[in-house]
Amino acid sequence: MLPHTTPALNKVRLPPIQAAYLAKAGKRVAVLERRHVLGGAAVTEEIIPGYKFSRASYALSLLRPQIANDLELKKHGLKVYHRDYSSFTPIRGSQRSLILGTDEIQNCKHIAQFSPKDAQVYLQYKEWMERMSKSIEPLLDSAPINLHKLTSGSLSALKPLVSLTKAGTSLGKDTPSFLELCLAPAAKIYILKSTLAADAITGQMCSPKTQGSGYVLLHHTMGGYDGGKTWCYVEGGMGSVSMAIAKAAQLHGAELHTEKPVQQIIVKNNVVEGVLLQDGTVVRAKTVLSNATPKVTFFDLLSDKLCFDIPVALRGLPNFIASPNTPGDPRPGPHHQCLIFLNSESIETIHQAYLDCQQGEASSRPYIEMCMPSSLDPTLAPEGCHVLSLFTQYTPYQPASGPWNDEHKEKYCQKG
Repeated sequence: MLPHTTPALNKVRLPPIQAAYLAKAGKRVAVLERRHVLGGAAVTEEIIPGYKFSRASYALSLLRPQIANDLELKKHGLKVYHRDYSSFTPIRGSQRSLILGTDEIQNCKHIAQFSPKDAQVYLQYKEWMERMSKSIEPLLDSAPINLHKLTSGSLSALKPLVSLTKAGTSLGKDTPSFLELCLAPAAKIYILKSTLAADAITGQMCSPKTQGSGYVLLHHTMGGYDGGKTWCYVEGGMGSVSMAIAKAAQLHGAELHTEKPVQQIIVKNNVVEGVLLQDGTVVRAKTVLSNATPKVTFFDLLSDKLCFDIPVALRGLPNFIASPNTPGDPRPGPHHQCLIFLNSESIETIHQAYLDCQQGEASSRPYIEMCMPSSLDPTLAPEGCHVLSLFTQYTPYQPASGPWNDEHKEKYCQKG
């Protein structure tokens, strides 16, 4: 319990991962979470009795290995399921599909069913992307260049420059193709366009034809957890990641509080003094780190487009015309483990979904990324049942035909 007025803290109101590092460094830290559960986007909730859903973040990959090691997340209960297969793309109204995984020879065989030419160059493409990834990935662990410090002659500004120089040297002759990847639309620069384009648009308000979407593709090829290079599922859902981080923070002395919404950041003479909670509690702190959006932080506490994530509880396995289930066999197939891409048979289909949203309406055939972590993790649903997330694009913040009411939402859910 927080007293009505607390002693001064070093830091307050920040996510558990920052709290863990600061507490580990000897700072007195408190986390104040508005909701009943810690984790923000990485939470697991039992929306339907017996079915546990990852509410927003649905797979693990871009968690930096250094963070996992520094905070000893395995020790604190983090367990993952690696997938042998990464993507499954059924062709609408057809018995054909494309499945890709960790076995590159098998990938080439599957690709050859559609295009022998693409199969021949696929391995070259993978090697090219791997070279790019190895060169650029170390920058994810480096601080951005501070231009103010750089121009003022501060030696501390040189450290990020060293990392950037190493990346440029590592790229070498690949530098022109890297710049093309970052600046050109993804649809013009790689094979297997409609399947691979998924990683160029996921979570972005852009089309595969949008300038810069190629870097989004590259970004999604980086990362990997516990030695794996494919996205993996977390036992117990993505909330288990947050819980492991929270345990690490508590081990080092951080105080974690849920259902403590902040009403105001207290500032006096342009110096922060702490926060005022909605229940009237004043929490004094020398530093306040806000994990809210800039709008909430600066407009609400200090003085346009969306993605829909739809959770679905299933009594059995989904059955695809392109890859039918074996009658009488309740076991998930390889394609059920994948990220399943629907309405992504062609670049034009995805681009048209984007254009619909630009006109102020939800996509008539939305891009759908289907994820079924219970295909590997039995803790998420009753035996023989499954949880399914549909990550969908594109939806406008405010539809041209009126606000998001129940009619609009139901109409959107019936699409696909």
